[in-house]
Amino acid sequence: MEFASSVTYPLDNSAIIHLAALRKAYTNAFRIAITLKEPVCVQTLQAALTHITPRFPTVIAGMKRGLFQYEVVPVITPPQVQKEQGHLVPMTKDEIRRCAFRVMYHKNTVAGEFFHSLTDGYGGMVVMNTLIAEYLRRRHSVFIPETDLILDTNITAVHEELIDDYFTHAGQKAAVLNHRRVYQLPEKPSSDHRAHITTGIFDAEAIRNTAHRYGVSVTTLLTAVMGASIIDIQKRHAESKHLKPVQIMVPVNLRRLFPSRTLRNFSLFALPCVVPQTFDTAFESLLHSIQKQLSEQTTREYMAGIMAAHTKAERFPLYRGLPLLMKLLILRIGHRLFGEGNSCISLSNLGVISLPFEMRDYVEDINFALTPRIKSPYNCGIVTYDGVMSINFSRHSAEPELEEVFFARLRQLICIEV
Repeated sequence: MEFASSVTYPLDNSAIIHLAALRKAYTNAFRIAITLKEPVCVQTLQAALTHITPRFPTVIAGMKRGLFQYEVVPVITPPQVQKEQGHLVPMTKDEIRRCAFRVMYHKNTVAGEFFHSLTDGYGGMVVMNTLIAEYLRRRHSVFIPETDLILDTNITAVHEELIDDYFTHAGQKAAVLNHRRVYQLPEKPSSDHRAHITTGIFDAEAIRNTAHRYGVSVTTLLTAVMGASIIDIQKRHAESKHLKPVQIMVPVNLRRLFPSRTLRNFSLFALPCVVPQTFDTAFESLLHSIQKQLSEQTTREYMAGIMAAHTKAERFPLYRGLPLLMKLLILRIGHRLFGEGNSCISLSNLGVISLPFEMRDYVEDINFALTPRIKSPYNCGIVTYDGVMSINFSRHSAEPELEEVFFARLRQLICIEV
């Protein structure tokens, strides 16, 4: 089957940085895996993917390079489902050109991997939930209603899903960006150079109750545990006089602050920081410092200012008129100087995923993982489904040092055996 379309879309404001950071051994991607309670029927999965493909022209898409910018190009033929060959394997430039989204299967699991230039975690979850809903309709003739996370596949994409809302909601005054240089986790490269994923399974209610006991959100609690864990590791590897700040990147879904239906990237991040002078304070003090910083950095006003700062260059005709290769060179230098170097790790929490009850008899669990970073060997993705929180550490390092410290600290806090 082929889809006839000559429409292309410019990249959203955050997308080009992921292309600038692209390397042969590194693609900034994320993975959403949905495990069913039965083995996957490949033929039905392919039919479902073929059916939903036209509904997501900016996500099930490739990218082509123009003279002044990249463009998102909806696929002409639907992508083919693949047998799982590994988690978060870097995409080639040819893959990104043809379709920067792949669907894989293994036993009971269907996984989607998305190049981050196409969409963020929210958009990825919409695509995957819509795919699984269509699969179950075809496999079991079950009625599954549309929701915010499951779209009607019998209509074409609406304009609001396709626009770059960074420009829509950017403020008038640009915020000052944080370019602090911080601690980077040590790396002991594994021999196979592939991404290793370690998953911790926790009772979501136990973690929620622990957060409520301290009077903070679940994301605040997990960020503080991450900060304390990285402090412990830094102390193992560095002398006290050489300790550096610990700063964690916490992605923020801007749809929770601004009215938006876009399926393109529409997220920014907070950067709570712990300075060496406070490394030995009590955990509760650390926790409330993180809470204060996250509260200040996740307001509508602050995020509008960050959007203004990020879109500033694109508003200048001189910058827009630069050849694409020159823009990429500028962005690569900026990414090298101010990109991942200003945080130790990303802690991305997709939150609680609620599926229609018609799907719950068929879906066992949901997982979310990020590509490990270039400069730091780790990343962390979190998602909750059916009362279970899955915390996924992805790493290039040979030894699971950070996740061992993190999981031990979290278990101690919630006082349960996991």
